[in-house]
Amino acid sequence: MSGIPVRQVALIGFGEFGGIFGRDLAAAGISVAMFDVLLRAEPSRALMLAKAAKANVRACDSLDGAIRGADLVISAVTASAAAGAAKEAASALSGGQTYWTSILFRRKQNARSREFWNHRRRFLSRQR
Repeated sequence: MSGIPVRQVALIGFGEFGGIFGRDLAAAGISVAMFDVLLRAEPSRALMLAKAAKANVRACDSLDGAIRGADLVISAVTASAAAGAAKEAASALSGGQTYWTSILFRRKQNARSREFWNHRRRFLSRQR
């Protein structure tokens, strides 16, 4: 089976899930960049920077900076932040990039999930 190689990954969120993914992908030789809202304020910024450095992951001050050049964008945020992260990421994504989230939505579950699906449809229609 032949696939498209992933050389660079962007992580949105660098908590437990994102941290494990980042560490393991970097250890496998993949270039990893990350952005987390905790980078926006001290003292969490210093902790996030140290965690990223230990995992050999490049910390970025903006979501755009993390996503730029990535083959694969992984959303590793909480369920409550997933729709907002997807909406913000959609404006930075370009053709050929894949966006993946571990959060499952029910289409009619709530206003937040409806917002996510509507934004996703608009993004996909721009890529065609």
